[in-house]
Amino acid sequence: MEEDNALCALMQEGMASGAIASARPLPKGEALVVAFQKLVRRALA
Repeated sequence: MEEDNALCALMQEGMASGAIASARPLPKGEALVVAFQKLVRRALA
């Protein structure tokens, strides 16, 4: 879990720097995130 926190912190730092315009979840590795985002989009439509 500590490793996950460190990776998330680095990702947030990269996003905040402006070097990365946007990021997408990996369809296979983050299938639950993709499914959740689809549910949210449908609920808000």
